[in-house]
Amino acid sequence: MCAIAPTLGFFGRFLMGRYLDRACSVHTIYFWPQLSSGLAELARVIRPGGRLLLGFSSGQALRDEGWVDSGFNAYSKEQVSETCREHGFAPAQTNSIDCEPRGRVYACLGIRS
Repeated sequence: MCAIAPTLGFFGRFLMGRYLDRACSVHTIYFWPQLSSGLAELARVIRPGGRLLLGFSSGQALRDEGWVDSGFNAYSKEQVSETCREHGFAPAQTNSIDCEPRGRVYACLGIRS
């Protein structure tokens, strides 16, 4: 991969990693095969000091609405924060919004160490 990366321009640098300053994912973590592997890939491509913003509904809200039965992966705020920490993202801020009747929605900002 490294030998051909320079000829690929932008995509070559992206594939080699540590290229992005910021990444944002809103309402997508439910579809990742594993939260840990998704965050590992984001940690690979975000350079140190880069920022990651994740937006997601609470796991309880997804369970209450039956989305988990449809194949959605549900996570608590604590699960997401801890997995971010495990992959080198220092949580800078987590905000929540009550979205009745749908439950709580979170926005988690992490800074890549």
